[in-house]
Amino acid sequence: MHAEKLSEIIAHFIGMFETHTDAIELRQHALDGQIVQDANSETPDQPLPQDQFSSDLTLIDFSPNVKYVSNAYEYDHLQARLYDETFHATLKNLTALAQEELAPIRDPADLYIATTTFGAEQKLHVDHGQGSEIAHVMQVNVVRDDDILDMTNGHHAVQDLSYILDQLAEMNARADAMSPFSSIERTDSPDALTKIGDDMHDFAQTVEQNGGTSIHEPDGSGYVIQAAQVLDGIHVNGADANDLPDLNDYMPQPLLTPSGEPTGSDTPVHSDNPSGNSLTIETGGNEVVNIATVVDTGIIAPVMAVMGDYHSVDAISQIYTYADHDKVEGLLDNDASSPASAQTIGKNIAVFEHSQFANDPTGHAGGDGSDPVFPTAWHVSVVDGDVSFVHWTEQYNFLSDNDSLTVTTSGVDTTVLTGNNGVADLASYLGIGMQYDLVIIGGHVLDMNSITQISVLYDSDTVKLDGTRGAEVQTGGNLLWNQAAIQNIGGTDRFEAMPDYMNDVVKNIQDRDASMPEGLAHDPTFAGYAGLNVLYITGNFYDVNVIKQVNVVGDGDSVTKIANETLHDNHDATVKIDTGSNAVVNIASIIDYDSFGHTTYVAGHTYSDAILIQGGLVDHDGPAPNQPVSQLANEAIAFLDDNNDQQTGQDGTTDFGHDLSWHNGSVGDPMHSVLT
Repeated sequence: MHAEKLSEIIAHFIGMFETHTDAIELRQHALDGQIVQDANSETPDQPLPQDQFSSDLTLIDFSPNVKYVSNAYEYDHLQARLYDETFHATLKNLTALAQEELAPIRDPADLYIATTTFGAEQKLHVDHGQGSEIAHVMQVNVVRDDDILDMTNGHHAVQDLSYILDQLAEMNARADAMSPFSSIERTDSPDALTKIGDDMHDFAQTVEQNGGTSIHEPDGSGYVIQAAQVLDGIHVNGADANDLPDLNDYMPQPLLTPSGEPTGSDTPVHSDNPSGNSLTIETGGNEVVNIATVVDTGIIAPVMAVMGDYHSVDAISQIYTYADHDKVEGLLDNDASSPASAQTIGKNIAVFEHSQFANDPTGHAGGDGSDPVFPTAWHVSVVDGDVSFVHWTEQYNFLSDNDSLTVTTSGVDTTVLTGNNGVADLASYLGIGMQYDLVIIGGHVLDMNSITQISVLYDSDTVKLDGTRGAEVQTGGNLLWNQAAIQNIGGTDRFEAMPDYMNDVVKNIQDRDASMPEGLAHDPTFAGYAGLNVLYITGNFYDVNVIKQVNVVGDGDSVTKIANETLHDNHDATVKIDTGSNAVVNIASIIDYDSFGHTTYVAGHTYSDAILIQGGLVDHDGPAPNQPVSQLANEAIAFLDDNNDQQTGQDGTTDFGHDLSWHNGSVGDPMHSVLT
């Protein structure tokens, strides 16, 4: 080890010598070529200075392998270790600085302006309050999935879609006529909002005077209109209900979510069973959904004082209309294995609910028998003009899935899916405003919640079979689901007459007088408050939540099964056809926090309107007439067929077993899944 140490020392000094030599050579190269200057007189060498160096460290021999040892202060995984002296000294200095600049707050009332002044009258300091908030949301989906499939050699007429489109337009117009609030246009103008509230009030008054409307038909059609000052509970298709229906209990079977996770296998799975002999057609199975939720807490206050009128409106309008008059030909009904199609179900579900905010009284004086404490100071914020909290959401879905299929069995398991579209609009809003102890409205209040839902479905299908025995044909099983809920937080019995001192409060705020009126300072409602945080709105207050949802679905399919001559009609094939099983769903919810307490003072009049409209219309018109397509469509199909004949995409060798469908396959789908 001693020899290695000496070698390291020698190598170190040799390296230093070579570095010094290189520096001399570089300096010499730099001096070459310069003009010769007069040599300066040589300066005698000065004696080397003797530094007065002393050290308490023990000098040891040189060691080339020195290990670095860090000090006790370092950063480890972004967690700073405390530098004891430095950190505590800095913290102490900051604390002292804070005590000099900011007076310590020993009582919550120190945050407010004291009401008792001495000497000159103190002027009230007013901050700017919370302003308006307006949100308009529109979601639109337009999907066209009109498929054409022909598995035979011939040309077969497809259905005329113009008839279906006309039927949808007519059904949608009827639904709009049954929903008087569907024509309300988006706005945030105070005058327009006031007019909407007045129109709803007039409508509610007319319904109450006439006793409402209640019409129920055996086929599922019906129309119910109710209006009252307050509506509570669950209403299903115009009737009161105790329990809220569950969507999963009515969802079409093909659209249900499988229970449990699919099981897998760690080893390859191989089946030696021969291929089957079935034909499965699914042209429906569409799921169109609108979901919107609004939670509105624009202003959080236990007490509100309204110098004008207070108008509250809760309105739910739900309309569904559908046409599901199918035509099935060539099915041997006498076979017990041919089940009947499930019926189409329409549900309008409305929920009105009023509840009280469960505020915690902890901290209010007087609960232990001692004298109650009343506020001695206040902080005031002012908003000049009107304040509007408008949340307007509109959702529209338009789906055209009118398929025209000409199919045949192929000797193997064949599945054709031309539906199963999923269209969804999702919107969610959560508004959290400022917190005040008292909110004073200088004008009127309009508190309006409105939900409008319209579902339109055309599912009149045509199925033509070749006399197949035991075929399973499902042409119905659709679901139209409108579900809406309005929940108001704030009891309906919280309204009280305006106390006289509130006029003095408004006058002091307008005059910027810092003194708190005696009545406000001793109002039992504010017992236990050390100070009050007050918001004063000089104009009107608009709290409006509107949701509009519209679903329009056209699923008028035409399926024709042709016998397969190559397989000698292949009567043993299993045939399953499903042209229905569509789900048209609207779900909306509004939770409106009107009050976080038990008191709302109103100087003017109080108006409360609750409106419920639920209607269902069943159209019994038959499916689209089997009209030949236009000459242009025939030429288009012929053009596609000619192009398909010229295609040669048969590379390699394929063994289909006894599958003989390859010789007559022809598919034309010129308009598939066009999304706008």
